[in-house]
Amino acid sequence: MSEPSADHTPPTTDTAWAETASRLLEFQQKLDAWDRLYNEELSALRKEFSQLTAHYIREYQAKRPPGQPRR
Repeated sequence: MSEPSADHTPPTTDTAWAETASRLLEFQQKLDAWDRLYNEELSALRKEFSQLTAHYIREYQAKRPPGQPRR
């Protein structure tokens, strides 16, 4: 069997740990960014839903026949 060449040596333990730590940090940052985006979108949808619901209720109450009691 031939020995591995000097330009094709496996990474040292420190290098492997550093690469793994770097990838984990990058992955965590991506997860955090997606989480922020999700929460922003959810907040915007809730706000829009609330506004539409309030508008619907106002329209419904405005069109109610006179003399009909409120619930």
